[in-house]
Amino acid sequence: KYKEALANYDTVLDKHQSSRWADYAQYRVGDIFLFTDKLDEAILAYQNVLSNYPASRMREKALFQLGSVYLRKKDYGPAAARFRMMLSEYPDSKARAEADLCLGSALFNAGDHEGAIEASRKAAESGPEKVKEMAAYQIARAYYGMKKDDDAAREFSAFLKQYPGSDLVPDVWFWFGEYYISKGKFEKAGESFNAILKSSAAGDIRERALFALAASKYDEKDLSGSIEKLDQFLKEFPESKVRGKALAKAAGISKSMGDMDRAVWYLKNALTTENNESNAQIQYEFAEAIEAKGMPGEAAEEYLKVPYVYPAGAFWAVRAELKCAQIFERLGKFEDAKRLYKKLAAMDVEESKLARQRIEWIGGRR
Repeated sequence: KYKEALANYDTVLDKHQSSRWADYAQYRVGDIFLFTDKLDEAILAYQNVLSNYPASRMREKALFQLGSVYLRKKDYGPAAARFRMMLSEYPDSKARAEADLCLGSALFNAGDHEGAIEASRKAAESGPEKVKEMAAYQIARAYYGMKKDDDAAREFSAFLKQYPGSDLVPDVWFWFGEYYISKGKFEKAGESFNAILKSSAAGDIRERALFALAASKYDEKDLSGSIEKLDQFLKEFPESKVRGKALAKAAGISKSMGDMDRAVWYLKNALTTENNESNAQIQYEFAEAIEAKGMPGEAAEEYLKVPYVYPAGAFWAVRAELKCAQIFERLGKFEDAKRLYKKLAAMDVEESKLARQRIEWIGGRR
């Protein structure tokens, strides 16, 4: 009952400022704001403990909480400053290991990776097992942030051996997947992503691992395997934010394998009604696949949808109209072709020169 609690603490602060409980009341006001996600108010309340009650028995906790709130707000500089102040003033604090760990996190996110490693190592020296686990993970990430990938790989390997049951294991496997891809070791990357899929990991990490596995198989030239994983991805995560990207990728692979029917299906399902460049490109590629199937009339209709349905994709609209004009030429529909060429010729685009040449050719054939 935060509202009622806050009212009573406010009464203490209003009517009993000299009470030995006033600093505690101020501290608890900060906690209530923290619990209710009013972070700016929490900062002010904890800061009041420090400024209004400099000898308060709550000072140590207020410094820790203040650093934690800044960390939560992603204000990493102030967060690091508060944790350093607490560690300096209370070197024998029971929360020292947790403070070192939080300091390491703040420094890592502020870009001070060497400082993050130093603070995390201190946390691991005296902290409980959970703090040591987080510190080990943080050290590995810091090496990666310093672009010392081999050192990061060493630390992450040690983490997997020491904490095989950690909730962070899937994140480590994902890191290894990307690490092996950067080294061109696609089979090893696949093993790492598969380790996530075989575990009980769910949600975002599984979704990312499955998509990344499809990409690594493509890089490995295993096109059938890549399509298989993309199909699995589309089935498992139909509402994914990258669904369109997965469909477009699957379409591209299908086209390279000569399977135009499959490519058409993927592209058709990738389209949305939103007027943007991405949809313009997909519509263009959809028309291109229809054309490759030997259906020029239908392809021309689909090419014309690019400028009319997705005008925001100007680049693709111009290319589509040129393609359509060329199809009309092949079909002997010269007036339709000429109409599109005239439109292109009036534009200031690369295709204008070719359009003018085709207009002359069509006129000359008479």
